[in-house]
Amino acid sequence: MGKEIRNDLLEAFKNGGGVEFSNRGALKLLQNMLNDEETVLSAISAQNSRRAVVVALTGNRIIYAFNLLGIHETHDIPLSRITSITAGRDLMFGKIIVDSAGDLTAFDHVNFKHAEEFANIARTTMRGNSETKPSTQTDSAS
Repeated sequence: MGKEIRNDLLEAFKNGGGVEFSNRGALKLLQNMLNDEETVLSAISAQNSRRAVVVALTGNRIIYAFNLLGIHETHDIPLSRITSITAGRDLMFGKIIVDSAGDLTAFDHVNFKHAEEFANIARTTMRGNSETKPSTQTDSAS
């Protein structure tokens, strides 16, 4: 039957409106990219450059995968490189734009509600990561 999809990835994907059956190959690619220490916080199906992808957010990065007819591609964007995440909508669908040091990655054809939730979880995670890093500045105020 094959290896089962990790529970955190599958649950996040289903909560993000995803359908496992039609995205199983991309989910398996994403699973192979995940470290044992990473937990999937959110996952959605979307389009990137007119190709259907599965996008997952962990505490360290955004990863996405495309799998169709023998073509397998995976990409990751470390949260530490992301300068902004924008969620928006057109007449029918939501979209997410990730700016990582001037490199824009767009995900569209997303349910608007799920696009907003994904972006909000990503922003909260990024804020949390920056708050837990030790400060290199000293407090000179007296």
